[in-house]
Amino acid sequence: MLYLYAMKVNAGLMAIILSILFNINNSYSQYTHYEGQTQATISGSKTDIGFLGGIGAQYYTTDFISLQFNLGYEWGRPHQAYYKAYNLDFGMTYTPVELGRSFYLNLKALGSVATQKITDNVLISASTFNYGGKIGGGLEYYLDDRTALEFSGLQGFYAKKTLGQKQYEVGLTIKININ
Repeated sequence: MLYLYAMKVNAGLMAIILSILFNINNSYSQYTHYEGQTQATISGSKTDIGFLGGIGAQYYTTDFISLQFNLGYEWGRPHQAYYKAYNLDFGMTYTPVELGRSFYLNLKALGSVATQKITDNVLISASTFNYGGKIGGGLEYYLDDRTALEFSGLQGFYAKKTLGQKQYEVGLTIKININ
């Protein structure tokens, strides 16, 4: 019975993926990346510690290079402890390839600063200020002229992370053009 349920879920996911792929060129979004464009962003990611949510902005200096910043909050329960962090990410996105009228491949390089706190079950806590960088990429798809979705993956490298010096993020960002 579980096998049949898994087949239905896989068939549904495959239908969604195929419909997006076959409809990429049917979207008539124009001017999706242009110099001077500003976007507001809302993001959610899964990390190796827990979850990361954030808001930010992105500004295109050319049609294929943008500057961005994100304010984020991360929380989780690694090793039966409570973890939370507030972070600021800032950096650049480069778009080397346009894959159709509204589908883009993005490469990212970001700097990151954060305050982190971990508390275990007996109320022993450790706090730290941290800094480092993130690199990765994303696939961006414009739903219309003003709204885009980006699925991205980043690998972070930090100077002194509370729970290690490397961390991955896999997430989804909603981008809304504001000019």
